[in-house]
Amino acid sequence: YPGDDPLRYGTQVFVSYDNQYLYVGISAAETGRSPAVDAAAPYNNDRVEVYLKRGDNSIFQIVVDAKGRKFTLPLKHGKDVIAHARIIPRERFEVFMAIPWAVLKYRTIIPGLRIPANFARVRLDPGLERSCWGPCRQDFGFRDTENFGLIYIGRAVPGMGCFEEF
Repeated sequence: YPGDDPLRYGTQVFVSYDNQYLYVGISAAETGRSPAVDAAAPYNNDRVEVYLKRGDNSIFQIVVDAKGRKFTLPLKHGKDVIAHARIIPRERFEVFMAIPWAVLKYRTIIPGLRIPANFARVRLDPGLERSCWGPCRQDFGFRDTENFGLIYIGRAVPGMGCFEEF
């Protein structure tokens, strides 16, 4: 996220898929404190956010706090996304999401499919920190699609210029 301060708390993202879902797992370090989860709305707590460019070029946003409460934009697809979280006190919180391909508007899931994405984490005070995978311009925030990274479906075959299932 815009700023020159180095990250203090690491975040790892894991991505997988099958014919029905794109799976995202996130592990967010929380050394010495438990995540802030007192607010009712997940976007007002310590949280992770996933931004995915859908097959129709719109953006799908998923916010999941450390207790597993979720918020999505568009709202109507929130019921279709599976989200779970667990807190390991004073160590980390972990979030799991299963996002249906139908929600992402991809009809054919084939090796080589590229999905523009950004993964973000917000850690509240004390020690406010915002971080994300793709660099963001201040005016755009985490939804800065020009700087999204890419999720590739399948595995690149060295020297072949193609992808394969693994």
